Amino acid sequence: MLSKVLLTCALASAILPAFAQSPPWERPLMHAWSSDGITFSTPTIFQDSSGVPSVIRWNEDTLICAFQLFRQPMGSPSWDRVAVKFSYDNGASWTAPTPIVLGDRPTATSAPSIPLS
Repeated sequence: MLSKVLLTCALASAILPAFAQSPPWERPLMHAWSSDGITFSTPTIFQDSSGVPSVIRWNEDTLICAFQLFRQPMGSPSWDRVAVKFSYDNGASWTAPTPIVLGDRPTATSAPSIPLS
């Protein structure tokens, strides 16, 4: 079932960092299909240079995936943004990623830095 399939996307993002120390912009989000939730197809790239996915079902066949996107070049306004992709056919195909804009809130490049110490 579809929820098991999409769970793979989230699991790949959560498990792979434990084995690899590379930053998220050097890793793609992967996804695979399963009919039983035990045996999965070979993973394929869902979105390059991204991480921290969340997937929800909206209505019957619409899925929304929000994730952290690192569009090149590094440091550009589209670097390290939250983006979304939509599927209107239960995950068989997806739209291109679109960075989200939340009203008048500052972007990561214009927000003031907060000291961590």
